[in-house]
Amino acid sequence: MNPILLLIGMYFLCIPSSFSEVQKDTIPQSAKFSGVLQVTNNGISLVPAFSLDKPALLAFLDVSKKRFSYSPQFSFDYKARPWFMNQWLRYRLIEGKKIDYRTSVGYAFLYKTGEELKAGSVNEIIKIDRNVITEQLFTYKMTSKNSLTLSHLHGIPTSSDGISLDLLTVGATFGGINIGKQFEMTLSPSVFYLNYTGGNEGVFTTQNIMIKKPKSSFGLSFQATEPLMKRNLVVKDFNWNVALVCFL
Repeated sequence: MNPILLLIGMYFLCIPSSFSEVQKDTIPQSAKFSGVLQVTNNGISLVPAFSLDKPALLAFLDVSKKRFSYSPQFSFDYKARPWFMNQWLRYRLIEGKKIDYRTSVGYAFLYKTGEELKAGSVNEIIKIDRNVITEQLFTYKMTSKNSLTLSHLHGIPTSSDGISLDLLTVGATFGGINIGKQFEMTLSPSVFYLNYTGGNEGVFTTQNIMIKKPKSSFGLSFQATEPLMKRNLVVKDFNWNVALVCFL
């Protein structure tokens, strides 16, 4: 995949236009569409076994109507080979000024590259792990830009190589932090506990930083992850990435 063509495509997807803004104001919308595109130097997953550790393109889309939403997620490596694809159905059970509770169910595909010896030659193959996934997300809104979250994700394998997992996360978001007169920053620290097939478990801390102009469709993000405790996990002591982000 040509990275220049990738960036050009992101630009035309994200470029704001007065025509589109007029359409949003004048045409009744039965459903809302939003999304985020990312180009990163290092594909990191909260589950170490799922990390790509290579440059990647990610797309997180969302179509919502009232309390229901459909959220497909796609990702590819720099050679346009699939990394993961998730399909989420979400329902917002509680939608208050301060408290929000959302439950989700989805189906996840994880693609892994490997090698196979056939007819005396080594060929590259792609293996697919499949999981049914559920998620419970509680959000407490301190202000319009600051919040606390508690989430639990559970994965049930439906393929022979799938991974059974539980992921419990406590996080926070602090937005609207001014950097000079033109930029603002959002900080999203979190701590999560991970347990999956094979007695693999650990406690990790992660920090996400987003910097962008308030009215811009583009931003720059930084993510860093560090294990606080691990058992049977082969992970880096410190992992990080940077990403160009486009808000649709």
